[in-house]
Amino acid sequence: MKFKWILFLSIFALETTAQKQVLLTIDNKPIYKSEFEQIYWKNKKEKFATKEDLDEYIKLFSNFKLKVKAAEARGLDTAKKFINELSGYILQLEKPYLIDTSINEELIKEAYFRITNELNASHIMVKLNGNPTPTDTLKAYNKIISIKESLIKNEQSFEETASEISEDPSAKNNNGNLGYFTAFKMVYPFEEMAYNTKVGEISDPVRTRFGYHLVRVNDKRMSRGEVKVAHIMLRLDKSNEASLKTQKDKIYEIYDSLLAESGSNFSELAISYSDDKKSGSNGGELEWFGSNKMVKSFEEASFGLDSIGSFSKPFETEFGWHIVKLLDKKSLPSFDEIKPSLTKKIERDSRSQKTRNSVINRLIGEWDIVDSHNSRKLFYKIINQDFFDGKDITQDINNNGDVLFVFNNNYSISERYVYQKDFAHYLMQYRSRVPRDVDVKIVIAELYKTFKEQKILEVETKNLEFKYDDFRLLVNEYHDGILLFNLSEKVVWNKAVQDSLGLQEFYQKNKRQYLWK
Repeated sequence: MKFKWILFLSIFALETTAQKQVLLTIDNKPIYKSEFEQIYWKNKKEKFATKEDLDEYIKLFSNFKLKVKAAEARGLDTAKKFINELSGYILQLEKPYLIDTSINEELIKEAYFRITNELNASHIMVKLNGNPTPTDTLKAYNKIISIKESLIKNEQSFEETASEISEDPSAKNNNGNLGYFTAFKMVYPFEEMAYNTKVGEISDPVRTRFGYHLVRVNDKRMSRGEVKVAHIMLRLDKSNEASLKTQKDKIYEIYDSLLAESGSNFSELAISYSDDKKSGSNGGELEWFGSNKMVKSFEEASFGLDSIGSFSKPFETEFGWHIVKLLDKKSLPSFDEIKPSLTKKIERDSRSQKTRNSVINRLIGEWDIVDSHNSRKLFYKIINQDFFDGKDITQDINNNGDVLFVFNNNYSISERYVYQKDFAHYLMQYRSRVPRDVDVKIVIAELYKTFKEQKILEVETKNLEFKYDDFRLLVNEYHDGILLFNLSEKVVWNKAVQDSLGLQEFYQKNKRQYLWK
């Protein structure tokens, strides 16, 4: 293996202009000073370098690189296990470059504030189907505007209007009241509008995937956290008057027994008498719950208990008579404790589109992307019945077709142009998701937006190592580190485990080299 030093101490002065200076070569492959610096300073606590330090570390670094080269010579870098492992790490390394960290941080803080501050809201909804036409959308919008104008004139109360007009089926029973909720409990546009509307006010119309809504905020309060309770329940047969009185008498007898024993017999009584057999067999114990998880009267009775072990007076819900005992209470975790889980929730939630939009807009500028709107018009013609019947629409495009958009800034990208045929392949891939009964122009606009965003992110991902030295160096570090581990495992550790006689022989031959003074 050919190995050549090209090292000068003065090179290591950390000049910013020296990113491409060659530090050494192995088999004519250059290894740059920037890679050595990145690893050196990462593993060094002091922020200065001595000649002795550098002499020692360059030996370690060169040996490290020689071992990596040996691993590549054995083909370890082409093994499926290595490729999959490295790909997994690269996916994690890419994430910070494909999000707007400042917006993401704002979304995390926003979500935490909303989790710690519950609000109670009512709504009126005008429904839209999954793929509304512009005519349907305008009709629904005009209707919700008309409803708001009527409410402002006090022609009817919000509750009456919700019960009579709202197209949310639950409004007939709850007059549009959704109870208390926090972040992630409603679709994000609805949540956003609710949290930005003052108590007592009615919002402007807000559109969600369900339709248009008017939101009235009834109350805001600090989150009450979660409680763990046990209950005893006696089910009611409301068709039987005698049974209603019997159950009421019985629940108060149980309550008197609890009072006599200071609640110590609660578990025993739940096992014996509760009609909720699932919890009753466990002493009446229920899972932890927070706001809006139970019917209102049950929730209020549970959160109204202020000391562990205390129990409520009998109260009635739509399910029957209950007595509740408080087993435990907990407040919400701190921001630092809950931040990792909030980050994951935001990644899966529609609010992540905010940071995605910001990244896309930034990349459009960085890549100087230019669109050709005329090239899109072709698809208004070829998305027809033949397309839905399975026709290959690429046959209607000569060669690659016209350019849809172009990446003018050229880092090292080979595919600067995106053609009509590229979009045609995309449409065919998602053919089953294209609705037949809507305006083709709307479908093309929505799918083209998604296609363009995916292509931009794809190009950005492929070029991260050319745009960002720190990304390239990190990928190299993971690449070399995995190879070194796999090589050590293959030719050292596994051999040592499997060859105890060889170990003993090596020890006898070399033990005098490792004696203490």
